[in-house]
Parts: sequence; structure tokens; C-alpha cells
Amino acid sequence: MPSIERTDSANIPTTERTRCYVACNSITDITALRWLTRLYILNLSNNTSLSNIQPLLDNPGLGWGFLGADVVGLGGTNVSCADVAALEAKGVTVTSDCP
Repeated sequence: MPSIERTDSANIPTTERTRCYVACNSITDITALRWLTRLYILNLSNNTSLSNIQPLLDNPGLGWGFLGADVVGLGGTNVSCADVAALEAKGVTVTSDCP
């Protein structure tokens, strides 16, 4: 199962605002995104097996916004509407299949 992993060799700059586009990549595990606290745009759309977004809910940086709201795309995933609502409650703008 594809996942987004945190590795020392990735050299991901966590002090700069970060965009991450991984739509349509069969992503199922986003655990490493918990540590990208400067993430402000994330597109996980059309990763149909993705259901657990707890790392985003636990990410203390999401919801702070940067020249507007943080944005997460979850359309075409298996993420529950309750989790989408919890992410929105943090101040994140979410696009999803939820009504």
C-alpha cells in the first residue's frame, strides 16, 4: 500500500509554507503529514483507499492559515464526513464529497 513516509533523506523544509499535491496516487497512509506543520495546500483527491486523516487532525499547523485558509482536497477518498467536519472545525477549507 502506498504511503507518504517521513525520512531523514527527504529534507522536507518544515520552516517554509509547504504545498503537497498527491492526487490520484493510491495513497493509503499519510502518517508523515502529521509533521508538516507548515502545510497549507494539500490535495489528496482521488486516493480512493484513503480513509484515515488523523495525522491531519493531529497536525498543529493546519488551520492557522497563510494569507487565507489552509486548503485540503479530499474528494474521491473514503474519508468520513465526520472527519471532514473535524478538519473544517480546525479552520481548514476542505473540498470533499460530503454534503
